[in-house]
Amino acid sequence: MFSMRIVFLPVLAVLLASTTEIGADYTEKVHQSWEDEYRYLAFHLERHSLLSDKDRSKLLEQSYDREAYIYETDQDPLDVVIRRTEALIEDLKSKGGESMNTYAVQLSELKSASQSVSNPAERREKYREVREIQRRAAFANPLLDMDTLLFNRFYIPPKGSHMVLQNLKCRDLSPARICYLLDPFSDDPQVVDILEGAVVENGEFQGQELGDCAIQPDLSFDGRRIAFAHDLKLFSMNLDGSNLRQLTDGNGGGDWDPCWLPGDERLVFVSLRRGGSGRCHTKPTFCMYGCKSDGSDLIPISYHETNEWHPSINNDGKIVYCRWDYVDRDSDIAHHIWICGPDGTDPRAPHGNYPHPFHTLTGVQLPWYENPGAGRGSRPWMEMNIRAIPNSPKYVATAAPHHDRAFGSLVIIDPRVEDDGVMSQVKRIAPLDPFPESEARAFIYLWGTPWPLSEDYFLCSFGPHQADYLKASEKDGDVEPNYDGRWPKKQNLYLLDRFGNTQLLWEFDDSVASIDPIPVRSRPNVPRLPTTTYQGERSGRDGHYRATISVTDVYKADMPWPADVTIKWMRIVQLFPCPSSVSTPDSGPYGANTRMSLGIVPVEDDGSVYCEAPIEKAVYFQLLDENKMAVHSMRSDAFVHPGEHLSCLGCHEDRWSVPPSSTPKAQLRPPSRPEPEPIGLEPISFPRHIRPILESNNCVACHKEKN
Repeated sequence: MFSMRIVFLPVLAVLLASTTEIGADYTEKVHQSWEDEYRYLAFHLERHSLLSDKDRSKLLEQSYDREAYIYETDQDPLDVVIRRTEALIEDLKSKGGESMNTYAVQLSELKSASQSVSNPAERREKYREVREIQRRAAFANPLLDMDTLLFNRFYIPPKGSHMVLQNLKCRDLSPARICYLLDPFSDDPQVVDILEGAVVENGEFQGQELGDCAIQPDLSFDGRRIAFAHDLKLFSMNLDGSNLRQLTDGNGGGDWDPCWLPGDERLVFVSLRRGGSGRCHTKPTFCMYGCKSDGSDLIPISYHETNEWHPSINNDGKIVYCRWDYVDRDSDIAHHIWICGPDGTDPRAPHGNYPHPFHTLTGVQLPWYENPGAGRGSRPWMEMNIRAIPNSPKYVATAAPHHDRAFGSLVIIDPRVEDDGVMSQVKRIAPLDPFPESEARAFIYLWGTPWPLSEDYFLCSFGPHQADYLKASEKDGDVEPNYDGRWPKKQNLYLLDRFGNTQLLWEFDDSVASIDPIPVRSRPNVPRLPTTTYQGERSGRDGHYRATISVTDVYKADMPWPADVTIKWMRIVQLFPCPSSVSTPDSGPYGANTRMSLGIVPVEDDGSVYCEAPIEKAVYFQLLDENKMAVHSMRSDAFVHPGEHLSCLGCHEDRWSVPPSSTPKAQLRPPSRPEPEPIGLEPISFPRHIRPILESNNCVACHKEKN
C-alpha cells in the first residue's frame, strides 16, 4: 500500500489552488455542533427516563458498546461526555495514539473540578471544555492517516420520500456535486468541487462541463480514479477531474451507484434496465449490472425481481448489497444484507431474510412496531449502505425505515453469530429508541453513509429528520421538546466512534447535505475472484457448460413439515417483472403477480435434486407430493447465470448445519431435464386455465342452481 501523501500531494496542491472556502468560520461551526449535541444529549436523557424498563433492557442488550448508551448515574450531558471521552482516550492509548497521556491528565482534572459544580450554566461550560479535549484526542487517532476525503454534496429529499425514489430523483436534486474535503481533521478544512472546470471527453456531453446532480462517488482500489453517476448515467475521472469520460448511456431508464471491483477493471452498478415496477406501487424496480471500467461488456449481475441497493465489496472480494425480498410475503419484512460473487453467482442472505415470527400482523395488536411479537418491529427494517469493516468479518450498515430515506441508526452486523431471525447478529451504535425508531418516532437524529475505518471508528453523515418534532402522546412515551436555538436540518460529515462521540468534519451553510465520505488513498488488497459465468464477452467460450441446480436434501428446512409427507417432485416457477402499472387494465391477462411453471423435476428418496437450470430468470422452487400437490414453497427467488451451478443444502436450511458426507443420489446421474406441466410454458391465468375447468365440470351451474 503506497502513501497517499507522496503519490497524490501534487494533484491536490493544484486543486487547493482553486479552493473556495464555503461557509462561515469553521471553528464557530464546530462550537455550534457541540451546542447541538448538548441539546441532543439532554433530549436523550429525558427520553431515556420515559422508556419502559423492558425497552431500556432491550436497548442495552442491542448496544454495540455500553458507553454509547445512557447510564443510570448520568444526570446531564456533562456526565455523558466525560465518561465517553475517558473511553475514547483509553482506547486510543491502547492503540498507540500520541499524546493520550496528556489528554487523560487534562480530562481527569476537569472531571475532578466538575464534581463540585452544580450550576447548570457552569456545568455547560465544563461540557465545552471536555469537548475540546475530546476533539483533540479523537483527531490524534492513528487511523486518520489521510489528508483528503471524497464526498457527495447532496440534496436529501424530505422525510417520507420513498426509498426507491431517493436516487432516481437525482435529475431534480440541485446542487449535487462531487467534492473533496482537504485537511479534514484540522482546524481549517477546505472544500474543492472536483467537477468545476472538468470537461467530458466523450458521449452526449462531450466538450461540456457537467451540471449539478452528480451523485454516489466511489474510489478505485488503487485510489486513482473516481466513478459516479450524473443524470442517471455512469462517469469516471482522474482525481484532479481530468479524463472525465461517460461510461454508460442510461439505456432502459438509468444507471447509478457504481462500485469498483477488485483490480479496478470492472464496475458493478444499479440499473433500471431490467424493467418493471414494484407490486405495491408503480415505482420502478432496479437491480445490479456490471461493465468494464470503460463501459464496455455490460452484463446483468442479478435477475432479482424487486429492488437492490448500494453494492460494495467485502473483504473476501464479493459484492455485498441490500435486497428487497418480496416473494409471497409481507412487503416490509426483508430488506437486508445479501452477498454474491463479483459475477453475481450464488447470492446468499447471511441474516434477516426470514424473521421470527414469520408473520407480522396476524394476531398482533397495532401499532405492531411497539409489539415485541412483531418480527419486523424488533429489528431493522432495512440495512442499507452496507460496508465491510477493514481487517474484520463484520459489516457496518444503516438501519433505515421502509418507505423513507436511507438514514437511521448505524448497526454492526456479525455473520459469524448464528442467526435467530431477529437481532442475534446485529448491534446498534448509539441507540436511542426501539426499532423502527426512524419511522415510528418523529424527532430522531439519523445516521447514514458509513465508511468504516475499523470496528471502532467510522466516517459517516449525521443529522436529524428535517424539521420533525415529537407530537405523539404521553402514553407512547414521547414528549414535546421545548428547545431553543438552532437545529441542523441536513446531514453533515462526522467522525463517529463506538463510544458515541461525534466530531463535525464539514457543514455547508446552505440546506445541502454532505454524505458518502471516502478516504482518498489506496485500499488494502482483497481477493480478485475469477469470473465463472459465461455472459457478454465470455459467451460461448470453451468451458461454457450448461447451467445446473442441485439440492442436497429438500427435507432440511426451517419450517415444520406436515406429518408423513413424501416429496416426489420439485417445480421451478418463473417470476415475471411486474408491469409499470399494477392496475388491472395495464396488467394484461395474467395480473400483476405473473408467474409460470417452467417444469417439474424428480426428487430422489433421500431428498436430493439435480437438474438442468433455466438461465437468466428469477425463479422459485415448490416441493410437490406424489399427487403433484404443493407442500412447501420458497419465499424468495433465485437465478442462474449461463454456466453456473447453483447448489442448496436444503429448502431455507440452517446455514450452520453440516452437509452429509455421502454423495446425494441425484448427483450420481445426469441432471434431470424439467418436464412441462399440462398447461405448457404459459403464465398461470384464472380466466384462461381455471375458469374453463370449473365450467366444463358443471361446477358453476351446480353452484348457481343451489345458490
